[in-house]
Amino acid sequence: MMPGSAQYPTGASEFQDAAFKNLPFGVPGSELDVNDHMSSCNARLPQAFTCRGIPEWAAFLDAVTANARKDFPRDEDLLLQAQDILLSWQDKPYPPQDFFKYLCSGPEAPWPLPDRFCLWGFVAALVIRSRHIMASQDPDVRQSAEIDFKYATTVLGKEGSMDFLDSSPWPVSIIDAFININQTEFMSYAAYNATHPVQPPRVALESLYWRPESPQPSAVLPANIRLAVLGTHATLSLEPVEMLRRFSGVPIRAVFYGCSDIVWPIEAVNASKRNFQRALTRGAFPNTYNEEVKYGNQS
Repeated sequence: MMPGSAQYPTGASEFQDAAFKNLPFGVPGSELDVNDHMSSCNARLPQAFTCRGIPEWAAFLDAVTANARKDFPRDEDLLLQAQDILLSWQDKPYPPQDFFKYLCSGPEAPWPLPDRFCLWGFVAALVIRSRHIMASQDPDVRQSAEIDFKYATTVLGKEGSMDFLDSSPWPVSIIDAFININQTEFMSYAAYNATHPVQPPRVALESLYWRPESPQPSAVLPANIRLAVLGTHATLSLEPVEMLRRFSGVPIRAVFYGCSDIVWPIEAVNASKRNFQRALTRGAFPNTYNEEVKYGNQS
């Protein structure tokens, strides 16, 4: 569902489009903006994470940051900024694509992008606008807020693959969007976490590690290994197989069985029962003695 379509209401009709203009900023020819650092390790952030080099995005970042310090109260001027941004970019097809290419192009990737788009600023604008209209008495406007929140999660890529908001100075979270879908009163993730704290683990995390008996018997690897790999993404699911192949030096034959929305292996097995049965009959799961697991008639 894309902005600007009939299914994506743009909010109150009185808001007008904004004209964007950009000026260069930061270190000439450099991908990095030296004014922003990741607090945990003091690493410099790519300009794409801040967009401070683009004046209108920088102004919006400052305004959103000031609003977030007060836990996102209503601010009509901030709403107008967010609305102008969204109206300017509502027809952009699949917003994360150019950002994905930029992040995968290495430190020499030119910035800003040709169209001067800022993905995480766009997400912040969606959250800000929906925060202001979610309590409307008009059901169509409330639906617009719900779509804004959902679209904020969508443009961060499948399974949040482009969600680097926590590593950026933008003070919004993908969870801000998730917890406010179908709500009429906005609650930030920080406020939600304060009122619904995560219980501390019953077992200290530092104690959860493997403590083998000493001395360890020598391990003997089989001459070859056959694996059935179940997952939603073939490349990512086969990465550990490749690591095993490289470090073990043992020939590995892996067969990938795609599953939808895998949560836990047994659920994936249930979801792909027929494929799993085929894996069993073909010996994809060898037993301890590297013999094929044989079954009778399986329909």
